[in-house]
Amino acid sequence: MSLSSRNLFKRRAADEPNARRNRRRAEDLVARGIQAETSGQAEKALQCFRQAVAADGTFAGAHMNLGIALQAAGEFDAAAGSYELAIANDPEYAAAHYNLARADLLRSRYSQAEAGFRTALRLLPDFPEAWVGLAGALEALERNLEALAALDAALRLRRDYLGALLNSLPLLRKTGQTEVAAANSRRILALEPENDLAHATLGISLHALGRLADAESSYRHALTFNPDYREVKNWLALLLRATGRAYEAIPLLLELAVDDPGNMELSRTLAETLHGFALNQATASVRDVLLRLCVNDDTLVFVTPTIVSLTRNHEGFQVLQSAARRGDDPLASVAAPVAAFFREPLLLAALPRMLIIDVGVEEVLMQLRRCILSRFASGSGPQGSDPDVPTEFVCALARQCFFSAYAYYVDDVERQQLRRLRGTLEDALRKSDLTSRGLERTLAIVSLYGSLHTLKGSQRLLSLPISEWSECFRPILQEQIANRAREHEIAEQLASITTIDDEVSKAVRALYEDNPYPRWTTMQTPAVDTIERLAGRLRPGEDIRVRQRPVSILIAGCGTGLQPISVARAHPDSEVLAVDLSRTSLAYAARMAETFVVTNIAYRQADILKLGDLGRRFDMVQSTGVLHHLDDPMVGWRILVDLLERDGLMKIALYSQTARRGINAAREVVRSLGLPGTPDGIRQCRRAVMGLPEGHPARDVLTCGDFFSLDGCRDLIMHVQEHQFTLPRIEECLDHLGLRFLGFECSNDTRDRFKSSFPQDSANTDLKAWHRFEAANPSTFLGTYSFWCCRR
Repeated sequence: MSLSSRNLFKRRAADEPNARRNRRRAEDLVARGIQAETSGQAEKALQCFRQAVAADGTFAGAHMNLGIALQAAGEFDAAAGSYELAIANDPEYAAAHYNLARADLLRSRYSQAEAGFRTALRLLPDFPEAWVGLAGALEALERNLEALAALDAALRLRRDYLGALLNSLPLLRKTGQTEVAAANSRRILALEPENDLAHATLGISLHALGRLADAESSYRHALTFNPDYREVKNWLALLLRATGRAYEAIPLLLELAVDDPGNMELSRTLAETLHGFALNQATASVRDVLLRLCVNDDTLVFVTPTIVSLTRNHEGFQVLQSAARRGDDPLASVAAPVAAFFREPLLLAALPRMLIIDVGVEEVLMQLRRCILSRFASGSGPQGSDPDVPTEFVCALARQCFFSAYAYYVDDVERQQLRRLRGTLEDALRKSDLTSRGLERTLAIVSLYGSLHTLKGSQRLLSLPISEWSECFRPILQEQIANRAREHEIAEQLASITTIDDEVSKAVRALYEDNPYPRWTTMQTPAVDTIERLAGRLRPGEDIRVRQRPVSILIAGCGTGLQPISVARAHPDSEVLAVDLSRTSLAYAARMAETFVVTNIAYRQADILKLGDLGRRFDMVQSTGVLHHLDDPMVGWRILVDLLERDGLMKIALYSQTARRGINAAREVVRSLGLPGTPDGIRQCRRAVMGLPEGHPARDVLTCGDFFSLDGCRDLIMHVQEHQFTLPRIEECLDHLGLRFLGFECSNDTRDRFKSSFPQDSANTDLKAWHRFEAANPSTFLGTYSFWCCRR
C-alpha cells in the first residue's frame, strides 16, 4: 500500500462512528474466540470474549459467548451474569434465554430454569434444544409427565434427536411406560448401535415385560460396550437368579459388593442369592464381603450355607476332620493350617451368631471341645497368653454351644472332667476376695458345656469390673449370666390372664419351660407397614376400612418373641398382646423386646383355650406353629375366630403332613428308643439319628435347622403333642369356621414356581391348585403351611 493510500485509509477510519468500529472489533474478537475454542484453546477463547465485551458492552453476542466459555469453565454464576447482560442488550435473544435457563438448571434453580426455557420457546417455538432443557427442569421439579411431553415436542421437531431420546429413557422408567421405553431404546440403537444406556434400558424394559431371554441379551450387549456398568450387572444378576441360575448371579453380585461395601440393598440381594448355595473358595476381598453379611442382622440368616461350605473347605478344617474321624487329639501338634483355622475371622464372627447346620462341622467342633476340655482338665494344655487354641476361638465356640442350648453329645469322661472344673469354680466364687485373674480361661472352658448361670455364686462375676475381662469373654457373661438374671426378674413379674388346666396344655407348657423355642439373638428389620396396606395386598379390589389407632393385634402362642417383635416393628402404630403358655418363653421374649427397644407389646401368660373370656376383639390375629399342639386344633381355632374383628385379618401356620414325612420317620426312631425329653435324652436322640445309615428316611431331618439345637430338636421330633394337616383338610377347616383363604406366605422362589405351573391370577387363592403343586413338590411346606385368611 502506498503512503497516499495509507493516509486515505486512516482518514476513512476516522470518519466512521466509534460505535461501529467498536462493534467490528468486538465481532472480530468473538470470531477469533470461537476459532480458539474450536481448536481447544479455552484460555485464549475466554480472553478474546472478555476483550470483545470490553470493546463493545452493548454487543449481546459478546456477552453470550463469554457466558458460554465461563459455563464451560464451571463458573456458572459468572456465566449467568453474562447471559443476563446479553438479554438486557437484546431481550428477544432466544438463545440467551435458553443458556441462562441452562445455567439455572445447573445451579438447581429449577423454577427459574423452567421460566427461562419457556421464554426461549415463546420467542422461538421451533427450538428443540429448549424443549429438552424444559424437560430437564420439569423432571427436577418431579413433573415427569410434563417433562415427557416436552421431549415429545422436541422429537416432533427433530425425529432423530438423540439427546431427547436418551433423556426420555429414565423418565419412561419412572412413569412405568415400559413399552415406550423399549421403543425409544430401539430408536436410539438404530442411530447409535453401541449406546450402552439404550441397551440397558431396553433390557430393563424387556425384563419388566417378562421377555427374559431378550432382556439378558440386551444386558450383555450393554456390558460389552460398558464393562463397568454396575446397574446392568445388578439387573443381570436379578434376572439370572429369577431364571434359576443363581450360580451365575453370585459372581456378579460379589464383584459389585466388593466395590460398594456400604450398599445395604445390594448386600441383601447378594445374601438372598447366596442362600442355599455352597461357595467353596473365596478371595480375601470376598471374605470381607461375607464378613459384613455375617455381622449384619438383615443378612446373617441367608449366609449360613456359604459360611459352612467355606469352613468345610478350609485346609485346617480338613486336618481337624481327619483327626476327629481317627479319634486323635488334633491339639497334640497344631499344624499351621489348623492355627489359621482357629484365627479365621469369618468363623470367629459366625460361631457366636448363627446355628451351624452341618453334621460334619459339628463332628469337628465337638471333638475340638472334647480335646480342649481334656487338655485343660489334665493340665497338659498351654495356659499362657498365646495358647494353641486362642481364647477368641474358645469363646466363639462356647457361644455357639450356648446358642444351640448345648446340643453336642457329652460322654462320661467329659462329665467327670467338667464336674471337677465346676467344683473348682464354685469354690472360687465362695471366696471373699474374688478376682477375675485366673478364672476367665476356666470359665470359658466350662461355658463350652453349660451356661455359667448354673454355677452357684455366678452372679458375683457381674460385680467385677468389666474391663478385667477380655473383649471376647464379655459377651459370655452378658448372655449366660446377666441375660438369664433379667429373664428371671421378668418371669416373676409376668401377669397371667387365664388359668391353664387342660392336660395337653400343661404338658406343652412343661416342654417349653424346659426348652424355650426358638432361642434367637438377631432378626431381620421388617419393612414398616400398615394394616390397610396389608389388607389391600391380600384383598385386592375390595374396600378397605381405615382403622382407629392403635391397631389391636393378638399373637396367640408367641414363644420366645421373634414373631411378636417382628410384627410390632412392622406395625409401629399397633398395640400387640402376645400370649403363651410358657413363662420362661415369655421372659425371653420380653427381654428381647427390651434389646430391640420395642415398647408396643404386652406379654401375658395364657392358654388359647381360655381366651374366649377376654371380652374384646382384634384387628389382626396371628397364631403360627401353635394350633397343631392343641388336643383339638379346631377348638382353639374357633376361639381365635371369635376374637377377630368382622373385617380383620388372621394368619395361621400348621404342619404339613406331606412335608414332614422325613420328620415323622425320625419321630418313629425316637419313639422306638424310648428316650426321654431331657437334655441327655435329646442328645442321645440326635446321636442315634446321625448314626443311621445313608438313605434312611429319618436322616432327612439333618437338613433341618431345628435339629442342630437342643430346644429345636425336641420341638422337631420329640414334641408331646402334634397334629399334621393336608391342604384338603385345611380347606374343610376354613369352610367350617366361615373363613376365606387369602394366600400363602412363602418364598419368592416358591411363588414363582407355583405361578409358572398355575399362571392364572385366581390360582394364588385356590387351595386345590396348591394341593396339586405340593403333590409335585412335597418339601414345599417343610416349615409350615403359613397363610392368611379372613371372615367370609
